[in-house]
Amino acid sequence: MFEDILVDALVKHARTLEVIRLGNSIVCGGENIDRLLRSCPNLKELGIMGHFKAVHGGGLDARAIKDSEWVCKNLEVFECPIRNIPRLDIAREVDILKHTRAPIKEGTLQESIDLQHQIYAKLAQFTKLRELTLSLPLPRQGTLMYHNSLRRGFRQYDCLAMTLKSGLGLLKDLKDLKVVRLEGMEVYVDGDEEQSWVKEQWPKARISWTYNDDDCYDSSSSESESEEDEDSEEDRLDESSSDDDIPISNRCRRM
Repeated sequence: MFEDILVDALVKHARTLEVIRLGNSIVCGGENIDRLLRSCPNLKELGIMGHFKAVHGGGLDARAIKDSEWVCKNLEVFECPIRNIPRLDIAREVDILKHTRAPIKEGTLQESIDLQHQIYAKLAQFTKLRELTLSLPLPRQGTLMYHNSLRRGFRQYDCLAMTLKSGLGLLKDLKDLKVVRLEGMEVYVDGDEEQSWVKEQWPKARISWTYNDDDCYDSSSSESESEEDEDSEEDRLDESSSDDDIPISNRCRRM
């Protein structure tokens, strides 16, 4: 396969590679992505965002990578979906055939939490991380696949829950995070405890969880600005429909 030939060639130059970005024209499966992370000690940017492969079983398989030894400790940009995580914490009914083929209701809640802890721990070693993108990429804008994805409510369920209970706290040392992209993922980072944690632990981070770039939570907003605007918050929300003025919890619930 071309994918294997490509990765073989990259691995030959593993020690000199600092940036690897594979877009829609090149697909790369989980085994080969893991191989790159295990082989490139000087890697600073990894971007694996091809839509077709990601949606049809691509990205990293959480169960397959939990014991892998990643050597790229100085990684600054991580863009790759992590999948195949059971999510027994999802209370509502999910149409599995429509949204995912992953066994999100398999095993026990504790097994799910244990697996998520292992994945958070792997990401936690990237203490220089500036950008963390875990969401599945949409097809190229303007294509039929793009419009169909939006119409069907494109969503990933077999992902990290991004809650303190699931192990989010293990990422407390990623102080340099500026961009966190979780678009279309079943994440619950809108909880009160999670909001407080993000503001304290990721002071520079801008977090987005829908495919509308305006829907985000910016924890870098200064505390003084928050106090200044507190009295006029209700008036501002009444006067404007901009998502930038809507609290994180409300925006998430509108998804």
